[in-house]
Amino acid sequence: MLAVPVSLAETRKSDDRPVLSDWSHAGNKEAHHPPAERIFPVDSFGAIANDGRDDSIALQAAIEAAKKSGGGVVYLPEGMYYLDQPVLVTGDQITIRGDGPSRTRLVFRYGKLTDGLHFVYPEAGGTIGPGTWIEARTDPRGLVRFSLFSDDRLIKSQQAAPLASWQQSFALRLQGGRLPGKRTSGSVMLRATAEYEDGTLLEASLPAVLDETMESPPIFPQMVGIGAITFLGARPHGQQTALSHDGKRGDRELTLSTAAHGFRTGSKIELVAPNTERWFREIGCKGPEKPDYRRYHLLVTGTAGERLEIDQPLRLDFPVVDGSFVRRLDPLENAAIESLELEVRSEIPSLNGVVFLNVWACRARDVRVLNAGRHQMLFSGAKWCRLEDCFFRDRRSKGGGTDYVGFQDAYDCLMDNVIAMDMRHGPVVQYSAAGNVIRNSRFFGSDAQWHAGWSNENLFENCLIVSRPETGSYGYGMYATPPDDPGHGPNGPRNVIFHCDVHSPKAGVWLGGMNDGWLFLYNRFVVEDGPGMLVAGPASGHKIIGNVFVLANPGSAGVEFTGAGHTGHSVINNRFYMADAVQVLGGEVSDTVSKFNSTSPYPEAAWPALPEPAVPSLYHWQVDHDGR
Repeated sequence: MLAVPVSLAETRKSDDRPVLSDWSHAGNKEAHHPPAERIFPVDSFGAIANDGRDDSIALQAAIEAAKKSGGGVVYLPEGMYYLDQPVLVTGDQITIRGDGPSRTRLVFRYGKLTDGLHFVYPEAGGTIGPGTWIEARTDPRGLVRFSLFSDDRLIKSQQAAPLASWQQSFALRLQGGRLPGKRTSGSVMLRATAEYEDGTLLEASLPAVLDETMESPPIFPQMVGIGAITFLGARPHGQQTALSHDGKRGDRELTLSTAAHGFRTGSKIELVAPNTERWFREIGCKGPEKPDYRRYHLLVTGTAGERLEIDQPLRLDFPVVDGSFVRRLDPLENAAIESLELEVRSEIPSLNGVVFLNVWACRARDVRVLNAGRHQMLFSGAKWCRLEDCFFRDRRSKGGGTDYVGFQDAYDCLMDNVIAMDMRHGPVVQYSAAGNVIRNSRFFGSDAQWHAGWSNENLFENCLIVSRPETGSYGYGMYATPPDDPGHGPNGPRNVIFHCDVHSPKAGVWLGGMNDGWLFLYNRFVVEDGPGMLVAGPASGHKIIGNVFVLANPGSAGVEFTGAGHTGHSVINNRFYMADAVQVLGGEVSDTVSKFNSTSPYPEAAWPALPEPAVPSLYHWQVDHDGR
């Protein structure tokens, strides 16, 4: 835990222990080690700007050449390029670079009938191991059923989802371990069929060699699917090695159940505490949607028998009683996309723009993404990544699970100077996201969200958030899902909101409960209808300090505590501008410290200014003090 500057002394506990988390690792610049710049111009691989033809094959070829060379820059000179197929990056230290978003433009128009049904992975005659990615794709329009066979034995069959669904039913994918029959090396014939409403039956075959002994990291997309450009590392894999002692918050060492764990200095690991009935009773959760909400990515810095030294203190407890374990990570590292625009023109409304899956120390800079389906840009299974100086606007899909700007299953990542217009949720963190920083960014039309799965110790600072329900947001300025939401579950402790400017039709903040130890410091909340904050119980230890609340609705309390189980909250030195003289606090406030707050009439002209804290950035203050 970190010390804090004197100007933030109000955020200390009574015994003088600091309550701020450590965000100095977010977007860790030291993790980026780009190679000597080997340049791979796409025009050397057949791409021709501005000719209206498909350039995806040429771009993919340039990426593969960079991968074989150990990394480099795949360069797209000024002009318009068309991508009729998704592009995949699976090699470390590869940068896709243009001449700037106003000069290098990519148009993703995937979803046509140009290629019919075909296999994407692996190559014909390739070797398939248990972790090998197998995928076939077809046109989704009018699709009824999509099936995959191995030596005429049905392996997988799926019914088509509506085009408007976030499910990408045009892609059928699985891993080689799903193939039955031969358990040793031998030939295999894969066959895919696609049945359509008009009675059309398409078929494609792929010869391959099955090798059950082949060891390869499982490079395979997760449910979030692929984008126009996807940076893809291996999923967590290998033996799950149990902890023999509880991992406690703040620990820099893990004790495993065996010394034969196979990890060494430099190993990358995922630490997991599975969801259990015991823990769900403790947090009142009605889920799960996922098998675990407590995860973290770590670097092993030393080993001694059963013990692993790790590079960062744990942010949560990982108890043995819940079956906590570690497993191996082989992420994609040090890859990037920068200085270009990507526009999605696909007829499939659920497609993503740029996706980073299972990655460490990757980055996106100076990228403009327009009109994507599910996500403009997604970081998932990510560590130490950076998203900077980007712009996102418009979207095709309007349903649930879409249009987010933020991080999921991501750890110690940084978003800085991003503009997002007409998204659904943003900034957003979800599903075990921890230690991430979202700062200096503007979100027009979306609400800020801690959207699911015990997100903890994240920092939002210096952001402008203007929520509008017509974009699909909930209408609150900020929203944290509650424990009784079976699709999302509650969010974890110690998230911090610092010096943000929040405008909303409903309450400025809605916390669903089990949100312990959150800090709201020096923000401005401008609310059309409702209280400044609605805080549901059970919850403890929230500190609401130095904020400005501008409340237009007569009769609304400044901060409303609902439900039971509130303990140890502090509401200190806030200014409330109200339409009438109602109380500062409402609801269950018996164990809440309230002092030095003031009320004033609702302003008829200009809103009161955003508070100015003595420390302009918690993130930079911590970086400057080396996390101490």
